[in-house]
Amino acid sequence: MKTLCSLSGCLVRNERGIILPLVLVFLALGMLLLTPVLGHGFTALAGTVIVESKAEEVHAADSGVEEGLYWLIQGKKQNSGYILDGSGDWIDGPWVRSPSYVLNNKTVTVHIVRDSAANEYLYTITARAEDASGEGSTVLAAVLAMPFSQFDYYEGDQNITSDLVGNIFVDGDVDVGTGNTTITGDVVATGAIDVGQGAEIIGDVYAQGSVTLGQSALVNTTVLCTEGDLTLEQSSDVYPPINVNAEIHLLDPDGSVLTLANQADIVGDIYSWGDLSIIMQNPQNTIHGNILVDGDLTIDMSDSNAKGDIFGNLYATGLITIKMGSSHSQVDGTAHSPSAYVQIGASGAGWPDTYICGVDGSCDNWPTPQHECPGPSRPEILSWEVT
Repeated sequence: MKTLCSLSGCLVRNERGIILPLVLVFLALGMLLLTPVLGHGFTALAGTVIVESKAEEVHAADSGVEEGLYWLIQGKKQNSGYILDGSGDWIDGPWVRSPSYVLNNKTVTVHIVRDSAANEYLYTITARAEDASGEGSTVLAAVLAMPFSQFDYYEGDQNITSDLVGNIFVDGDVDVGTGNTTITGDVVATGAIDVGQGAEIIGDVYAQGSVTLGQSALVNTTVLCTEGDLTLEQSSDVYPPINVNAEIHLLDPDGSVLTLANQADIVGDIYSWGDLSIIMQNPQNTIHGNILVDGDLTIDMSDSNAKGDIFGNLYATGLITIKMGSSHSQVDGTAHSPSAYVQIGASGAGWPDTYICGVDGSCDNWPTPQHECPGPSRPEILSWEVT
């Protein structure tokens, strides 16, 4: 008993060596946990490697979409990495990237098909990235891509006084000088466009500001777009009338003013995204085309000397007001609106027929714009999926 107590007393009085059992216990536990921990770490690492490899593969395939989109907006230049895929023509395709290229150790192939039935700038790009065994990922994208490389860029306001051939994009105002200056190509400006006396634009037009055609100026175009007002200034008898052979888009939702001076002539449908006032206060103003307005439409030919002629139908979601001060003025068509139009002026003038929405029939079959406004490409990926 004494010996045991002595031993007990020794244990209490001296704790040297007590850590060794604890170390042995933790070592045993560590050895037990080491295998599953290492296994879990290895699995996580392998999973990370797989995920990173797949991400690199999808990235490589997506690069094919970006590369194909860039080629489209650069104008589908020949001898620039793409060839016809089959017996189609160069304009309509389809096309294939030749040669393919390597990214992230994956071979990337690109195939582009044009969906001309829906939109001439709508394409489907199929890009695939695969390894030597044929395993890989495919990205399928529907894109909208208008070429912008065909636009020459000009910074700041421009005064063009000599003939120019080619599409131009101007970050500012454009003045087309007098003296029969001609621009053969599309003209796009972030400011206003002023076509000077006797000057001519043969191409599409877009201005974030207003558009003014000077005396005897001519715009021969498919579509003329402005976010401001449109003014056709006076033309004397010795000059041909101002002609806008175009579809006109007035894009300001707050409303626009269309002014025609003497002998001014517009040929083409007119679309306004806001209220529209048409001023025809001079002899021999003519519009040949339909007029469609999202809002109120006012046609002012109230001057007794005015002899305005509109040959086409009128469409407005709001009120139509027509003022004619001369019996020689006329609107040869039908006014479509939710209510009867307001008639102010000479009873002997040529007033249009009336079509009231919901009374005479529906108003869901109105004409719609057939042309897009020109401009540098704003490429858009409409859909994107990985298989």
